[in-house]
Amino acid sequence: MLGESLLEFSTLWPYNGCAQFSKWVGLVAEVYYRSGLSIEAAAHIMGCTVAELQGLVRLSYLEPERLQRLDRSPPPPTTWFLLAEAATEEEFEAALQALDNLKPGQSSFQAVWTALKENAAPDIQERVASLSSACFWHLAHKAKVYNVLTPKARRFLADIAKKKQKADRESQPLTLSRKQLAWLINVLYELVVEGIVSENSPDGDQEQCDAVLVALGKKRGDESGQKL
Repeated sequence: MLGESLLEFSTLWPYNGCAQFSKWVGLVAEVYYRSGLSIEAAAHIMGCTVAELQGLVRLSYLEPERLQRLDRSPPPPTTWFLLAEAATEEEFEAALQALDNLKPGQSSFQAVWTALKENAAPDIQERVASLSSACFWHLAHKAKVYNVLTPKARRFLADIAKKKQKADRESQPLTLSRKQLAWLINVLYELVVEGIVSENSPDGDQEQCDAVLVALGKKRGDESGQKL
């Protein structure tokens, strides 16, 4: 089984245009899940980065209709996380248009990020940045306990917790760069996908889970009964 997975992995990356992009995404995600390998090991065998494979896995969760719209012009790997993050049809369409109208030398990541921000559902960035330092510390610890996220991503959550503590002491809002905020949102979404953050957590941390779900727009604030 493992030998078959290794053989499949070695021939899957990168996308070569022989199949529709959406079908390729589904195939790679299926082989990855079936292999039982860690995402780090799978990425190493395939010859891609962990971030690229994580982005592809996130794309595989898109509704089929959305994923198939990427077949016309497969997006660069640096944009996969962001495209998977688009919460509304307006955001997704704006991101695709940004890629279609990309100027020479312009960053694909920056173009998509700007398009999503300009068309984003209200205040998702503010809600995420308003999560408590205790919540960020808890997520970093829980991710380590369950061995999810990369070590770098877990350290990033801990760094955010420290920044939030400092901001709170100074009675200032948490200030993050565009890339930091985009990464933070991606990390939180990954925790939801991995089941670390859920609506029915068995770990006695429902308050923290609800706060994250509300911040991501996955749950209404009045449904959780919790403050961010």
